[in-house]
Amino acid sequence: MRLTARAISFIKKNKILFLVILIAIILRFVGLMPNILHADESYVQDHSWDLVKNFIVSRDINPHTFKYGTLMFYFQTIGAFPVLVGTYLLEIANTLVSSTFTAKWLRFDLFYGEAIRKYVIPLVTVGRAETAFFGVASVIVVYLIGKKMFNKRVGIISALFLAIAPLHTRDSHYITTDVLSVLTILLAFLSFLYLYKTKKLKWFITSGILMGISVTVRYYPIAIFAYLSAILYSFEKQKKWFRNILISFFFVLVGVFIGLPFLFLDSQGPKLFISDLQKYALPWYSTPITNYIFSIFVSIISKGKESLPSIHLLYSMPHSFRPVHASWIFFNAYGILPTILAIFAMFTLAIKSFKKFILLASIPLINFFYISYLIPATYERLIIPTLPFLAIFTAICLENLYLFLKEHWSKKTTKIAFLVSILLVSILPFSKALEASITCSQETIQNQSYDWVNKSIPENVNIGYLTMVSIPPKKFGWVALEPGQKLSLEEAMIRKNDYAFINASRLDYNTYNYFNSFFIPPDKIFENSYYSLVISEYESRAKVLGRVQKPWMCDVSRIYYYQLPQLAKEATKLIKNFNFDSSKDLESWHITIPDNSGKANINLTSATGKQKNGSLIYFQDSFAYTAPRIASNNQKISPNKTYTFSFWSKVDKNSDDQSPTVIARIDFYSSIKPTGLEKFKQVLKNTILLVKEGPTPMYFEKKRQQTLIFDDIDLPGKMLAFSSLTKLNSKWQKISITTKAPEGVDFAIFSIQPISTQKDTINIDDITFATQ
Repeated sequence: MRLTARAISFIKKNKILFLVILIAIILRFVGLMPNILHADESYVQDHSWDLVKNFIVSRDINPHTFKYGTLMFYFQTIGAFPVLVGTYLLEIANTLVSSTFTAKWLRFDLFYGEAIRKYVIPLVTVGRAETAFFGVASVIVVYLIGKKMFNKRVGIISALFLAIAPLHTRDSHYITTDVLSVLTILLAFLSFLYLYKTKKLKWFITSGILMGISVTVRYYPIAIFAYLSAILYSFEKQKKWFRNILISFFFVLVGVFIGLPFLFLDSQGPKLFISDLQKYALPWYSTPITNYIFSIFVSIISKGKESLPSIHLLYSMPHSFRPVHASWIFFNAYGILPTILAIFAMFTLAIKSFKKFILLASIPLINFFYISYLIPATYERLIIPTLPFLAIFTAICLENLYLFLKEHWSKKTTKIAFLVSILLVSILPFSKALEASITCSQETIQNQSYDWVNKSIPENVNIGYLTMVSIPPKKFGWVALEPGQKLSLEEAMIRKNDYAFINASRLDYNTYNYFNSFFIPPDKIFENSYYSLVISEYESRAKVLGRVQKPWMCDVSRIYYYQLPQLAKEATKLIKNFNFDSSKDLESWHITIPDNSGKANINLTSATGKQKNGSLIYFQDSFAYTAPRIASNNQKISPNKTYTFSFWSKVDKNSDDQSPTVIARIDFYSSIKPTGLEKFKQVLKNTILLVKEGPTPMYFEKKRQQTLIFDDIDLPGKMLAFSSLTKLNSKWQKISITTKAPEGVDFAIFSIQPISTQKDTINIDDITFATQ
């Protein structure tokens, strides 16, 4: 009763804080199931569940892996233990009740395999609930940090913005190490504040332990900079300060022992640790710094048999900044307005209180620049340690706003304006976090796809599909479409498919380079890239039957269903022919370069030709992203008429893996210029879409779906068609595309587009435009 009364009293005194925690709980616990299986969940699940079996059967509590810190496996084991042991005891009780007492005793190791299959849903649910709990606990700790460093209002606002941070919300739904790692970092940081403010020995000890533990969850010592800053700021001209530092450093090792006990207790632990780091961590996260530290550890373990590399290894730092993490933070992981306010608060805090700035900014800034400059892998999850501290900086900015309003306005007006400001800043990230939680609570895209296909597609048809599309047991002819070959609409039609099901999420793996390298990829570069063209062609030439999609924050986010048109017969009525026997033919062609990272040009050559001397020769430098197009001048066409564009091409080298791949492409446009109002509406719609989706492939796909104006000839037309991919060799090959012009267009651009971005020289001859 006393405990209940205290809880009620606490809630009454902290209504707003309780509401923030409630929001955090709802956002993190809604959608735990039947959410998709995260790629990293299986490993943690299998080893954690095995720990239950190993403990009961042989009293073995060693997870025998160092892919992740031992605490992660232990926490998951604690959750799985009551599920597996409880069902085991029920099974025994059921056996005793339903059979004689002489029945053979059920061994747990024999029961275990069947139990995993039978009770996988409650096991996964409990495991994910643990991560959700860690996420909510992180929100509470951020409140304590904000309150300790500033005041209660800053603490509550900090907690609110972490509670609604979309990426932190999403990753609180999975059995992964990221959220637990952030919680340990935050707990360590809170202890650093107490160390800095009180200078007491107990906080030197606590800080050391928590610092050590925070390193072990994901082997990421990002908190060390704040730890050393807190120690430095606690400086006293007394011997006990130096003693306390040494004690604290010792307890860092104690914390490492708590997080990785079998690194010390198992004689094979160090070797397994090195092996697992080489297998799982270093291929993805290695940098000159981590490689050198790893080499030191290997040298110590081998007792000097493995020599240290040169110190110059540390100087071989990459110098290219990848803006992808900044883009994720700004648009999807945290939010546009909260990020702007956080950056502004960093500058103001650096001016007002540099010590607090160093303490608070060291973790997010070092993490951000480390992952943006050094780590080769680009994952959204790498941003997560930055988010709690951005939340505190956002709160600082809003606190400054409150103090400013308080000086100039009445108390009532200040409160109203302040609440409205918080609402405006928080509404977008909250909506994204809520959207992710709700949609992840729905059936997976694959299951939705299964149901849609089962209801919507008749039997005895041929379907081309891009991988990870669930297939119902109906009489279909299935043809696999593959990225890089046999994927485009023309290729699907040539293979006699009636329908095409495109898992556009699968194509995202082929477009990472564009989003890693730009804050927002330029339209010309991305929309002219091959995989973007594939989707645009399906959208413009095929009949869209349906779309099953979830927000970008979900893993498999969208599958598109198309009914394919029939292959058009090649047109034979010649409109124009270019055999490049004279310079006049060259005047009708030009180079369109979407990507300024290289150069390209075209010239006439008299040395080679398809039938006689004279052809077009194309030179291309290496391009970082999208190769240029050899484009015709505007060619007048008529709607609903069929057109064929063809050319012959070769390279002066034998076919091999380095030979260029090209397509013939037709884009249809309208010469009717839109009004200023129409352009403004289109820009406004695209801006709103960008804010909602962020710069992602889904944004570009939806942008095309809502576009009504197709007047920019540097971008794909209202309808585009292109040929199958053709790898060139030393023999002349004919490449052609035939399609019907849509309504509402009056001119076309015919172009030859290399898909390869390496340095190439291509010969082209006998280009023809024809109609029926």
